[in-house]
Amino acid sequence: MLRWATPAEICVRIGLRFFRRIHPLDVNNFWCVVKAISFLLLSFFIVNNLLYAADEVVISSSRVSIPKREVGGSVTIINQREIEQSKAITISDVLRIVPGLSVSQSGGLGAITQIRLRGSEANHVLVLVDGIEANDPAGGSEFNFAHLSPSSIERIEVMRGPQSSIWGSDALAGVINIVTKKGQDVSLLTGSAEAGSNNTINSAVEVSGSVESLNYFFQGSFLDTDGVNVSEQGSEKDGYENNSLTFNSQYTVNESIMFGVNTKYIDATNEFDNASLGPPMDADNKTDVDQFYGKSFVNVSTFNNKWKHKLAISLTDTRNENTDTFGKSRTEGEKLKWDYLSEINFETDMISNEKHKFLFSVEKESERFKQRGLVSPFGDPNQTQDITNYGYSGEYRINLWDRMFLSTAVRKDDNDDFRNRETYRLTGSYLFPGLGTKLRASYGTGVKNPTFSELFGFFTGTFVGNPNLKPEKSEAWEFGIDQALLNDTAHFGMTLFWEDLKDEITTVFFPVNTAINLDGRSERNGVEIYFDSRLGSKASVRGSYTYVDSTQPDENGSQEREIRRPRNIASLIYNYEFIPERGNINLDVNYVDDQIDTDFSSFPFQEVKLDDYTLVNINASYQLNESVNMYARINNLLDDNYQDVFGFETLGQAFYAGFKVNL
Repeated sequence: MLRWATPAEICVRIGLRFFRRIHPLDVNNFWCVVKAISFLLLSFFIVNNLLYAADEVVISSSRVSIPKREVGGSVTIINQREIEQSKAITISDVLRIVPGLSVSQSGGLGAITQIRLRGSEANHVLVLVDGIEANDPAGGSEFNFAHLSPSSIERIEVMRGPQSSIWGSDALAGVINIVTKKGQDVSLLTGSAEAGSNNTINSAVEVSGSVESLNYFFQGSFLDTDGVNVSEQGSEKDGYENNSLTFNSQYTVNESIMFGVNTKYIDATNEFDNASLGPPMDADNKTDVDQFYGKSFVNVSTFNNKWKHKLAISLTDTRNENTDTFGKSRTEGEKLKWDYLSEINFETDMISNEKHKFLFSVEKESERFKQRGLVSPFGDPNQTQDITNYGYSGEYRINLWDRMFLSTAVRKDDNDDFRNRETYRLTGSYLFPGLGTKLRASYGTGVKNPTFSELFGFFTGTFVGNPNLKPEKSEAWEFGIDQALLNDTAHFGMTLFWEDLKDEITTVFFPVNTAINLDGRSERNGVEIYFDSRLGSKASVRGSYTYVDSTQPDENGSQEREIRRPRNIASLIYNYEFIPERGNINLDVNYVDDQIDTDFSSFPFQEVKLDDYTLVNINASYQLNESVNMYARINNLLDDNYQDVFGFETLGQAFYAGFKVNL
């Protein structure tokens, strides 16, 4: 009997053909997984009346709130409840559940922590903290995830794929949008404290509420630990201390006008070992970090909310001071941004009640880089560099029949130091009524300007900048399916993606350590799978799997695997309320495939293999009464000995216990 294939079957078949092409050795195992998922998916098609969730909104896709159902790209949302259930001490542990995301941590708490999306470089990912571009101009234009505590965070969005047409240079591979907590109508005083392995103390105090038209949120947090020995040799521990302040406030004048302020300040000290000539060795080195993020804004709505205006000024100000075997040195970064956004909404009835949205933005971004250090026969590191960029972007979105959603975006950047660049993005998605199926596709181009460190940085004996670098450029496609199941209590999705990167910037070590643009194209291809489900009224499960093949051209023009990019990553979170509204258990399992790195202790430098590992974290909490919650947590339950960066030891098994009080 002739039968039409469902959208899910079509996507699974395309995925299998794609996967056979990029990963022929493991296709049999992958086939078993996809076959099982496909069978379950088709079964749910037959026996359930399915609807697609429409209540969540996404900001990172278009700079304004867009219902998730209308987004044509790949986005993952982690809400406040999930963050609190994890009891995580680092934000990187919270993010491991995101498809396409990998973590590289150079040691224990406080050590440099990089996040990559779909095999990208860490500085290809734009990080927003309450709308503030938080990538550090003095730190290779990366965001160090070591210092941001999850306790102040309300929500995280991870938008994957090129977003340069919306956000500019740093968003070549995606955007991580972090939203901190806001004051509510009810006044709250909250305190928390925990202690555990390695003499770790972690505490926070929050005050939030509202006074008439003014709402506010304030948090102060403190973290101190003796740490672990990062080096494979010796016994000296590398400690860490972090003091953070967060303040947010909004004042609503009337239905049309609102003012707001967002600020965050971090003062941290991290001890580290000497790794200038190879794997780290015990040393009394330390880095003092000061980070300030601030934003003031006003939102104005006119013509019955049909025309909205947003004007903002934001500042990112960082200072990193190192004390090591070469003496004292520091880098300072500053990013001052003026931003105006106009949003126009209207409807027509040419086809069937079309809804239109026009967005236009103009911004001025001034960046400054300072480096200070000891003058030596090898050179003078003392310098101050400035770059100014003007960005102009426009986006058009249309909603047809409330089931087809199309968008196009274009951006032009006018930069002091680089040739003007244009970037583009096209997205489309379609919902199948009654099936809960969403098909989506997107195409985008991205750009990443060379960082101050790559252009001008000077680090004695280790690196000299190259002022002749060109921007990196990318072109990417993706196709995906999202499926709602069991009356929208379960969801499944799969995405196939391809990306070509031109003029990738990398470091070479002969005849001098410097940065260059690679000839040819780097390739990043892969597949992402996610699922989540409520298991009755007490339990829930959420998981993801990613395969990514990230390569770059070698000196002969052939493709070689890039370092610190695991090909296979899988995560699973299981949450169970063993006593409703009182007792909770949360299990977090993360698998990271083997990866390659470089051993700099010999010449020529040798390629080394980092073994795969599985991290298991588990916590249990109990609500004593309306005000007091107690919990205990074990990180790395299996005590897996692993490294994300060659030679840098990470945390072993660790136990923590604490409480939280709401008044």
